Amino acid sequence: MARIEDATIKPTKIELITAWLPTQPWFAGEPAGAKIVGSYRFDDPEGEVGVEVMLVRTPGAEAATWQVPLSYRAAPLADGEEFFITKMEHSVLGPRWIYNAIGDPVYRTELARVIAQAGTNVPEFVNGPEGLVERTLKTLVQGSGIAEQAVPEFFAAEVIDASDVDGAAVVDTGLARLIVTRKVGGRALATTLSGSAHGHLSGHWPGQDEPQPLAALTVGVRA
Repeated sequence: MARIEDATIKPTKIELITAWLPTQPWFAGEPAGAKIVGSYRFDDPEGEVGVEVMLVRTPGAEAATWQVPLSYRAAPLADGEEFFITKMEHSVLGPRWIYNAIGDPVYRTELARVIAQAGTNVPEFVNGPEGLVERTLKTLVQGSGIAEQAVPEFFAAEVIDASDVDGAAVVDTGLARLIVTRKVGGRALATTLSGSAHGHLSGHWPGQDEPQPLAALTVGVRA
């Protein structure tokens, strides 16, 4: 489960996302007025790293939904400078280092597991004055695999983020590959799913009733 503290944070998540999006080569559109329309979380088995994936809708003529995986850490990620986004002040947990989670081994490992073993996002509990209170999940994701299936190791990998709006972030170990779409509906993920995908992650959220592909896993095959 994900334990979420009833706290104030600075910057807020939408503030850090809208400041970061325009710096990315795969982003197009206007970040002003962007809204978080959905989010889902994975567990860190060690209980140290927060993993949350934001689904952000940008308005205007080029309106689109973007997938933004984030990881929250109590200390800097070793060799993670390339993926660092900003430092956040959390009123309960103290300073948090925020990363583009494509570069975080915890996110990659859990994404591969969820896809391979037909997992889902975890339940979320808010820790407030009345203790832990479970909140209703409005975003649901599902892996397409089989329970107990072997999970490829993604702790060490080459990471190449998307270079255009229809691209995807690719995490490659040489033996397996994760493909994570940036723009929901992007061509790069669709091409993988029509070919050599070993499994995939799909999800739906408020305003998006039909499940949408979000990521894929390939094993031992290269396009």
